[in-house]
Amino acid sequence: MRRLTALALLLGLSCGGPPQREVPTTWEFDPLSLGDELTPQELMELLKRAEERAPAEPSPVDTTRREGTQEVPGWRVQIFATTDYERASLVKEEAESLFGLPVYLKFEAPYYKVRVGDCRTRTEAEALRREAIRLGYTSAFPVRASVKVSPRR
Repeated sequence: MRRLTALALLLGLSCGGPPQREVPTTWEFDPLSLGDELTPQELMELLKRAEERAPAEPSPVDTTRREGTQEVPGWRVQIFATTDYERASLVKEEAESLFGLPVYLKFEAPYYKVRVGDCRTRTEAEALRREAIRLGYTSAFPVRASVKVSPRR
């Protein structure tokens, strides 16, 4: 019994750990303490160069406009999706040359999606999907979309 009491006392004391130091409740960040003082002109020049190098981010909606078209419910074939804008742009350019059809880059957080075609029917989209698979886009699938078509006469 005496051993058990001593063991419990020893465990109780050892579990407490070292005394905790007091953490300040307020902390103010001083950017000048970083040691990288730039003049306002140098800072503006640095920001200007960064903007020139950065790729333009696409808007969340399709921005491709074609004259003499109207938007109707239809189908497109999604061939690629990624969180990397630059990679999606490269796939879009490649697809434009391979398909010879309109290719769209659409952002739906957090993915950039590359979609091909303006199909009025699911049957047209399935045929385009088979073509995409033949061209190497093995994970292609049809998706409902608002598509741009020329008015029927």
